[in-house]
Amino acid sequence: MAQLDNANALQYQDVSDSDESNSSTEFTVTPGPRESLAEYDEEDEGEPNKDLKGQFQPLLNENIFIINKNKDTLLVGLTEKQRIFVSGVFCLQVVKGGILYGHTHYSASKDTYTVWHPLCDSIPSIQSSYYAGWEEGIYISDEHEDLVECDMKDFPCILKLHNPKVDNLLQAKELYSEVGNLWKKQGNFIQDFTSPQCGFAILHEGWSQFSPLHISGEWLNTIERLGLAHKNSVHDMRVMVLGGKNSGKSTLLRLLTQNFLYGGSPQEEILYFDLDPGQPEFSPPDCISVNQLSRFIKVLGKHMGQPFFSAIRQHYLGSNSPQDIPHLYLRCIDELVDYLDEQTYMGTSLMNLPGWIKGFGLNILNHVIRRYKPTHIVMLESRSSRQYFEELDTDAFFTSSLRDDYQSQILKVHANFNSFEDKKFSATTLRTQNMLAYFHTQTKTKSLIKYNFSPLLMQPPLQISFGNRGIQGIRFFEEFEDIHKDDLKNALQGTVVGLYFCGDDKDNVLNEYITFQGGFPILNDVPPKLVFFSLALIHSIDDENKLMNVYIPGFRINQLDRSSKIKWIMVRGKSETPFCELYPSRTFFNSDRIPYISHERRKKYEHIWKVRRNVMRRGHHLR
Repeated sequence: MAQLDNANALQYQDVSDSDESNSSTEFTVTPGPRESLAEYDEEDEGEPNKDLKGQFQPLLNENIFIINKNKDTLLVGLTEKQRIFVSGVFCLQVVKGGILYGHTHYSASKDTYTVWHPLCDSIPSIQSSYYAGWEEGIYISDEHEDLVECDMKDFPCILKLHNPKVDNLLQAKELYSEVGNLWKKQGNFIQDFTSPQCGFAILHEGWSQFSPLHISGEWLNTIERLGLAHKNSVHDMRVMVLGGKNSGKSTLLRLLTQNFLYGGSPQEEILYFDLDPGQPEFSPPDCISVNQLSRFIKVLGKHMGQPFFSAIRQHYLGSNSPQDIPHLYLRCIDELVDYLDEQTYMGTSLMNLPGWIKGFGLNILNHVIRRYKPTHIVMLESRSSRQYFEELDTDAFFTSSLRDDYQSQILKVHANFNSFEDKKFSATTLRTQNMLAYFHTQTKTKSLIKYNFSPLLMQPPLQISFGNRGIQGIRFFEEFEDIHKDDLKNALQGTVVGLYFCGDDKDNVLNEYITFQGGFPILNDVPPKLVFFSLALIHSIDDENKLMNVYIPGFRINQLDRSSKIKWIMVRGKSETPFCELYPSRTFFNSDRIPYISHERRKKYEHIWKVRRNVMRRGHHLR
């Protein structure tokens, strides 16, 4: 087994960075002071609040200039190695000099990046650096050229921040008040020079309550090594990151993704296997997917799946944890990995997995390792996870269409647990936010994202027939297969389901899986060759006329194929419908006529029967 134990410095013995060698090589790492591996200025790795010189204090008309009437476009001047923290969603352009962001260098150019920094996660710093090129230029319109060259001439780095084309994102608080401070603090008195409609806020390290992202030297070494392997790879490169819950898997993968796309590699695209349904990076809620990421999208930060990305294949699991449906989870992973093998993909792919590393979770990880055949495995270790990682089968030799007899290189680094004490955003809150954002997205393109957070119940649903046309199959989880036919309607109304379609079924294979129960076409199993289309929320069912009233996100309705040849499949899982959709906090209905809500009170002695566990008392024990 090729193994790499990262410490503060890397000292290799008989190691070749070339990917041409498929043979296993043993190498060791000796702890020591971190060596400078970066080509540019290193990020300050000290405690963020201790270095007062590097802290940015916004001063209007000194280091911050407002350049438009809407007060949502700023020019920011940074001194040498000074860092700035910004929350929210904003467009970032490096006008002069360069920056370090996530240990990736960006030189001044006309390129504009859309950056997503929610306050539920650690905020990466934007640190001043220098221009990496022969002829440094200033990339600003003629209208503001005098301002940059005169009033801001002493700043080695100048940034332009402005609102992106993301409409109504902050209005989610009107429907779900728990996320009112997700993107920026409400009533931020530190930044009173921008308009209330501004979607971002400059954070003060001493005053603002947020968690700065601290990248350890150990992590930087890992990013450097994998980035070098990515640049020099002549075969495919498959990177898998493993770790327990809240160990930093998504953060490290985000840093690797940005390094691979914007770190100077000739590869313009990578594949991302998003296999964590509880905290998806690119997938819809309760889904897993494989996505094609391009450097031309220019999206940075923790975007929570909101921007437009090219999803190659998706699967609806119907749960935020693979523990509920492990066999379905493995089958979906196999289908996603099959795409990689079918295409003989020569580029780099990354894989994000859930933090389930105990019990049956180890069986899942071993199965994924055998199927994915990773070239590199990064293990985010802690005291509790180390013993479980030892049970992983990482010694196997793999053979693919591009490589013969190779082993995974193991990189062991310490986990980076989030130490932010103020946990206002629980995992449940963020999952609810993702579900709401998905259903309330009206437009999602590369140039515009638009939301409408008025309650879905106030909008007309889409009518779809079911039975012999339209929705021709409904699949329940195995534990719900024995539902009585009279209860099927209530088991579907007000729930979130996955919507698939089967376009090529000339032989009517779908009929072999269908059994009609009370007028509903129930599937005994999921047929092959289904294509995931969207999530849907069932408003109501007219069983007499065989019609379903459903809500589908606006950005998906325009892509809905209404052809009679398309056969639609509905999968009912365990996805939770946001309560604020069924009963908005701002009541729009009369108190006695609220959909899905019953005001009938139980009688005095009417209770719900609960089955007790078989607890044996003293008198029940056998003598």
